[in-house]
Amino acid sequence: MENTWPKNENWFLVNKTDLSVRPLNVKARDCSNSVQEFFFDLGYLKFNSSSDVFIEVQKNGLHPLENKDCDHVPMSYLMAIESYLSLKDEKIVA
Repeated sequence: MENTWPKNENWFLVNKTDLSVRPLNVKARDCSNSVQEFFFDLGYLKFNSSSDVFIEVQKNGLHPLENKDCDHVPMSYLMAIESYLSLKDEKIVA
């Protein structure tokens, strides 16, 4: 299977407690038919069709994740990201 992952994608880490948003910068990735692995500045993401995990670099935290399509992402998370992007755009314009 050819890797067709978009190169201009943006990845974000959303804190569930305070809805703070941090951008994740992709350092490397390894994608096969069965497993996707992304290496970010803040941690490592590994996922397949049945399980997902994010491992934080600084805190050595292991975070099991749920793979959801966009229709099932909580609106509060989407609004937090939208707000983050709006503030980022304002800084660029200013």
